[in-house]
Amino acid sequence: MTVFSFADCLRMLWTQLFSNQRMLGGASNFYWKPQDLTLICDLIAQGKFKAVIDRTYPLHQAAEAHRYVEQGRKRGNVVLTVREDEPPQ
Repeated sequence: MTVFSFADCLRMLWTQLFSNQRMLGGASNFYWKPQDLTLICDLIAQGKFKAVIDRTYPLHQAAEAHRYVEQGRKRGNVVLTVREDEPPQ
């Protein structure tokens, strides 16, 4: 989730207290300012910010990509590519 509501926070607490399941969540900044986004764009344009991509999968292999992420061994982002000229499988 990118934005947590109060209900989401309660749901995580309830799940942790009354079941054997765990919900993890984290947030770095609830509200981005336009100047923050401009700074990020500038850093990317200057080559000072680079995303770490572990693996790339075509969209039709989304389930396989999800399985890979769930293994917990990824070292960066996992990207699904979408191409207009790619036939569905």
